[in-house]
Amino acid sequence: MQFPYFDLSGKVAIITGGAAGIGRGIAEGLADAGSSIVLAARRLDACAGTCEEISARTGVQTLPLRCDVTKKADIDRLIRDTQKEFGRIDILVNNSGIGGSEKPILEMKDTDWDCVIDTNLNAVFSLSRAVAGHMVIKGEGGKIINVASIGGMIVFKNMSAYCASKAACIQLTRVMALEWVRYNIQVNAILPGYFETPMNRDFFSSDTGKRIIKNKIPVKRIGRIEELRGIAVLLASPASSFITGSGDKNREWQCIDWDSGKVLYTSKEIGNGVVIAAEGLLYLYSQRGELALVRPGDSGFEILSETKVSSGSGQHWAHPVIQDGILYLRHGNSLIAYHIKE
Repeated sequence: MQFPYFDLSGKVAIITGGAAGIGRGIAEGLADAGSSIVLAARRLDACAGTCEEISARTGVQTLPLRCDVTKKADIDRLIRDTQKEFGRIDILVNNSGIGGSEKPILEMKDTDWDCVIDTNLNAVFSLSRAVAGHMVIKGEGGKIINVASIGGMIVFKNMSAYCASKAACIQLTRVMALEWVRYNIQVNAILPGYFETPMNRDFFSSDTGKRIIKNKIPVKRIGRIEELRGIAVLLASPASSFITGSGDKNREWQCIDWDSGKVLYTSKEIGNGVVIAAEGLLYLYSQRGELALVRPGDSGFEILSETKVSSGSGQHWAHPVIQDGILYLRHGNSLIAYHIKE
């Protein structure tokens, strides 16, 4: 492989909920990097079909297994069958998840809450604990990737259980990372935003979905599943051996040197914000009005300038767009064009 630090040859990865959507996209990426693939989901036929397609395209060995991640017996069988087939588990991707009933809290039943928490949080805890135990015994370290969501950092109406479960998943990731770093097990979370999946394709084709794309997503489109492959390969590979406990920070921006894990740039207490890449530069803009211009280089990230852009009314600019080297920020009916000189 041209880049050996991303080579997953000889590794074995379990991906839950891997038959379609984000899970399948991640499985495709890990297979491209050479990893053997175990797909686990409640529908064995769907897993088997995806496994056949991945094997035919990449040549890696695959194994489809039926697993309900909320049931201990299924988790035990998943690990046992994987060990029997491959003799090892190097990578775990906790991707199984559900959105839930999408009811207001006052209309929710206990079962509405419990079903989401069991799938999105309790299963992550149980499966990670079980797999990490085998990694510790083998003594070769490992990688655990938890697929959380931006719903763990921002709120969605009528999705209380989902948002709570994903926020808890982010914190659980950090605790696991701290406890298991001594065993050379790196635990990280991916927080996808709006990505097209079979479940939401119709929604984003609707008028409401189109408004979200127009008003909430700076690049004016939803993500493609294949655009998650790179980050998954990074977090599953030796290239991230010094990255653990990461997930999007909601109080600071960080630029991290992936080779050393050193934080090269931090802007603290920034709050939720947006990163835009344009013309070889990174524009980091927060909802609190802080703006930084950063240039990636061979030796790290160079901070070209930092400033604070206020609307003058105690509120801050939003909806950043870059065109022809100029950063446009809108607040209400006001518009500012901001150009940062190097």
